[in-house]
Amino acid sequence: MALALGAPGMAIADNASIPAQRNWNIPTGALGPALNQLAGQSGLRLNYPPELVAGKTSPGVSGELGVEQALRALLAGSGLDAHFSDDGAVTLVRARAPRQAKQGDPIELDPIVAIGRMPASTVVFGREVDTPDNRRVQDVLKGMPNILHNSETALVPSVRGIDGSGEMTRNQSWWSGPQPRVNTLVDGVARPFKSSSISSLAGVWDVEAVEVARGPQTTTTGRGSLAGAVRVSTRDPVHEFEAAARAGWFTEHKNVEGAAMVNLPLIADQVALRLAFEGSKGDSYVHTIGSPYGDDIDELKYENYRGKLLLTPDALPDTELVLSIEETKARQAQEPFADDVHADDLVYTGKHGVYDNEQTVYSARLSQGLGEKMDLEVRVSYLDNLWLLPPNETSPNYRDYETKTTSAEALLHFEELGLIDKGVAGVAYEHQEDRLFVPPPALNWHDGRRENYAIFGEVEVGIDGGWTAIAGGRHEWHRQSRSRSDRSTAWPGSLWPFWDASGDISDNAFLPKLGIRYDGADKYVAGYTYSEGWRPAGVDFTNKKHRTIGYYDDERLKNHEIWVRGNPTGRLRLDGSVFYYEFEDMQQRGTTSEGPCLGEPDPTMPWMSPCLTGNIPEAKGYGMELDARWDIDDPWRNTWTISGGLGLLDTEITDAGSVVPHYQGQELSQSPDVTANLGLGWVSPRGFDAQISARYVGRSLETYHALFDFLSSTSGYTDSRTVIDLKAGYETKFRGTDLRIDAWVENLTDKRYAASVMALTSTSAEVPGRPRTIGVALTARF
Repeated sequence: MALALGAPGMAIADNASIPAQRNWNIPTGALGPALNQLAGQSGLRLNYPPELVAGKTSPGVSGELGVEQALRALLAGSGLDAHFSDDGAVTLVRARAPRQAKQGDPIELDPIVAIGRMPASTVVFGREVDTPDNRRVQDVLKGMPNILHNSETALVPSVRGIDGSGEMTRNQSWWSGPQPRVNTLVDGVARPFKSSSISSLAGVWDVEAVEVARGPQTTTTGRGSLAGAVRVSTRDPVHEFEAAARAGWFTEHKNVEGAAMVNLPLIADQVALRLAFEGSKGDSYVHTIGSPYGDDIDELKYENYRGKLLLTPDALPDTELVLSIEETKARQAQEPFADDVHADDLVYTGKHGVYDNEQTVYSARLSQGLGEKMDLEVRVSYLDNLWLLPPNETSPNYRDYETKTTSAEALLHFEELGLIDKGVAGVAYEHQEDRLFVPPPALNWHDGRRENYAIFGEVEVGIDGGWTAIAGGRHEWHRQSRSRSDRSTAWPGSLWPFWDASGDISDNAFLPKLGIRYDGADKYVAGYTYSEGWRPAGVDFTNKKHRTIGYYDDERLKNHEIWVRGNPTGRLRLDGSVFYYEFEDMQQRGTTSEGPCLGEPDPTMPWMSPCLTGNIPEAKGYGMELDARWDIDDPWRNTWTISGGLGLLDTEITDAGSVVPHYQGQELSQSPDVTANLGLGWVSPRGFDAQISARYVGRSLETYHALFDFLSSTSGYTDSRTVIDLKAGYETKFRGTDLRIDAWVENLTDKRYAASVMALTSTSAEVPGRPRTIGVALTARF
């Protein structure tokens, strides 16, 4: 049960608005209804998967107690614990073994690190994330209102009609080195978007939570995220032994997957080690015929290895240090294009490449308590990402694209400081270098370097009558230099001399955040937020024939949002928001008169684009999101859950400028007018559970053009579609081991549809949605 859906905002009730003491009278009985009753009376926002409480009973609670005391009384004997975050949300987890204390010493609780201290987000927790039907983190996003997960494509997710990739895949990534508009952060470290989303892939095995944030996230989330962010938090080590393993199989041509985890306490209550692995291997659901890569073009591989070391020394009781190393290897085709996305057998006879990606991340996180009302969090990381386009039978050339990123961030969290209820202040630094190398005969290379400095902060100030004012901001300084060198003189029908080119640019911006929140009678919380997102200016190049260096301006998103979260009955949860944004100077390739892209016949290959990146002066968007969840308990102690979500969206380019006037009035790419989901879940106290759900995505425009063909080709459209998913599970114990069997069917009706479209001169290259997929998996937890 994840009762934290949809709106930016904050908790269902701020801790300050919950009465310190109240008279409770919740009788002994099933734990689920008891928790619902407590949430309804107190306004607490509780987050937990339904199977976590299935079959568990509560001793009840009565008398004059605080909310936290009452909650812990209800959980007594259940094997569960409650984690309280600063935004007022409470997450239920399996209890961990307490640290040993000497007789007479006070009991110490393990430190709690909140995920996103002041988030504007949908949060999916633990067991709802690392289910075997979720292969990668993009799968967790399916069905969320106003979000396109883009798991079938080479793109990162899009949020509220804003393309998270910035339409800068492959060559555009090499030449201009931009950052994505929607960042994926794993344990606080931003994954790069280099050539395709393969460099941003994240698994979901042994994950604590996935937080999906809509709207600008540049105030407190490290590197700025203009349109949104996906934050993945993996499980930290604990001071007790744990182990788990999973094996699974699913169709799409006999794909197999496996995962394992072991947690080892090395020094009692002071040092613990956690190791995790997940991997899968199989073939694509599209069969490519006649590729120079042979059968390798269809091959899919994914491997992720992670090790985390936890240090909580007795000599420093308020100190926690987590050291991590993670390695990811992935292989897949550029995109699973198909000749006919609606055919029973999905086949592609065109040409595209194979992508190999290797990524290693080293990171450290220090959490230092500074008294009861202040703590310091410091993160440092180093990331090395290597993207490869291997050679094939007809082309000896390969492309080797390496990115190295060093980042550091320090955040000071505080509360009850003068008029300030709570807040955060921080500094951040990031240094990134990237280099593409192409060997002879097409000898060329591209180099880039960027530095980013930022200071930021955000505070909440209580006002009389349940009102809270929110103010914050982030100031960023950005420097970038890029260069390219061509040493191949050959060109179709011509010879050209060597070309060396370079460009430098610096930029800075202040990004304000303002808001107000009202906590209403323990039943709802509502507010207004204004925030801005920003992506810096950059440098771009045409091909060596046209020899042009271009510069494009920074882009800025100004977002207004009104949101509400309600818990009117304790069983019915409602989360809603309405928003309006102005997108100024939107960066778009092919929208500048500096390059010869506009209308010049140029019979070059697609990867030799003469186009440059420019800016579209203004686009606007508005819409709403609504999430609802209703929990029902029947007389046989079964728990039924009815859930649904609705996203409405309207976008328009209101000022296309003089260079691309044909874009005037056009909707933004990847902005379907309707996204929706509806689900019915059932959890039995006997260990069975099942869920059926439907997700709808409306038709949307795609301006994802071939690199050389921005004007002569028409934009393509994806198909509207309704996809039905079904899954069931059974959980039991066998000789002290928790066993779970999962079975699922994705796309039950085998719906065929175009999930993405690349526009070409006379046709379109379409990416089909994933066809019906059946899977089974066995998970054991020791």
